[in-house]
Amino acid sequence: MTKPTVTETAGLVIAFLGTLSIVTHGHLNQLAVAPTVIFWGFLSAIGVAANAIIPREIIPEYGALSVTGWGMLIAGGTLNLYQPLWQQKVTLTPIDLGLLLITILVGTVIAFLLYSTSLLYILPTTATLLDAFEPLSATFFAVLLVHTHLQLMDFIGGAIIILAVVIITTNIPNLLVKKAPAEQQTKTN
Repeated sequence: MTKPTVTETAGLVIAFLGTLSIVTHGHLNQLAVAPTVIFWGFLSAIGVAANAIIPREIIPEYGALSVTGWGMLIAGGTLNLYQPLWQQKVTLTPIDLGLLLITILVGTVIAFLLYSTSLLYILPTTATLLDAFEPLSATFFAVLLVHTHLQLMDFIGGAIIILAVVIITTNIPNLLVKKAPAEQQTKTN
């Protein structure tokens, strides 16, 4: 397992500070969201981290499709023990079934398959921080479509999270280091 670099660690700390500014609105002695939101957000963070770290070792051997499929089958089966599918009385029209199928395939299966495949090419910390754009896009559409009202600290926190993603994905320390000309590199070798 590869340890996070200094840049990745800094990005994670900055992303945490952005999240902290959103949930406290800058007042560390009070929460701007319900404690249950914090609880479920924490569990979600554990799930995202596990989803980025656990399959990384087995995807090269078994493939992203098999790993994603088994993960969804196990998770669905486990949740079915808690809330059995056959006990739900839901009436769906053909349009409802079509929309449900599109949501399952595009919003879940394909999304997780692409995410799992990305773990072959990028580090889990990078994948997790790029995954931070999903709640930001959800927030954007909540403001645009549902007219959710955000405060200044929500925008500042979102900007800080975007900054963290930029820091990690652009590898700023390598951009700041002046590269030697090609002829100087060959002379030193």
